[in-house]
Amino acid sequence: MRNQVDHGDSKTFGASCPAGKNRAYSMSTNPGSSIPLSFMLYEGPSLSPVIGILGASNTKWGAASLPLGLASLGLPGCSLQVSYDLTFTARTRSEGSAQLDLRLPGLPSLANKMVYFQWLTLDNRVNPGFPIAL
Repeated sequence: MRNQVDHGDSKTFGASCPAGKNRAYSMSTNPGSSIPLSFMLYEGPSLSPVIGILGASNTKWGAASLPLGLASLGLPGCSLQVSYDLTFTARTRSEGSAQLDLRLPGLPSLANKMVYFQWLTLDNRVNPGFPIAL
């Protein structure tokens, strides 16, 4: 069936920051599909720039182990969950949602590969003096 060719698999991992906000979901696809690899953010800050972080790992970023807690930066409960390999910018809508769509080239070497994604938001709900959340 066509949908078995076009769709990959996605799973939620990690925790949002602030807790219960900045919820992220994805819809995956296979390389070369007409359907984009989509990453969605819900309950983020309204009308705000956001950065999508795409990583090849959710256990290591260079010498650092992931998740990497950010409490020492004044962001208790926040952590970097993915390796910081590629970034993409977007902007949230008035209700705090954002979406990033990536088209994957039809390269057989990309089939069955795993990627990890996390949103970074300009968000003062954790620490107004350092307005970042993940």
